[in-house]
Amino acid sequence: VTAAMSVVRAFNFARTRSIMTNRYIEICKSADGAQCSDDAATWSDGWIVFANEDRDWDVDPGEQILLRHGPVADGIQLTANRDGFNFRPQSIRSTTGSVFVCAGSQAVGEAVIVSYTGRVRTSMEKADGTVVDCN
Repeated sequence: VTAAMSVVRAFNFARTRSIMTNRYIEICKSADGAQCSDDAATWSDGWIVFANEDRDWDVDPGEQILLRHGPVADGIQLTANRDGFNFRPQSIRSTTGSVFVCAGSQAVGEAVIVSYTGRVRTSMEKADGTVVDCN
């Protein structure tokens, strides 16, 4: 699924940027490409990656947006168990969680899973071993 690879690329970019710059880097769902969205928005609306200097989950004046991704294609559904993920410099724990990708009429989707070290992987199963149910 192309949407899953877009999420993986964004997460890997955020992790690498955090390590290379020794900064907190945030990725969050964003409907407008400028701010993190509240609970009403979905990851399908898009996301942003930004340097979160004050670690408050919001894009503040002076905090640089490093990457924007707009809405995913029609028929693709992205959900997650987090509104945002924080990638932290080496040896400091990152946010764990998953983004679930369902495409069209597929019964089983794909999970993009982020570990506590910030490592990203894809799987046809959730972190708990159950399948990604798209029904």
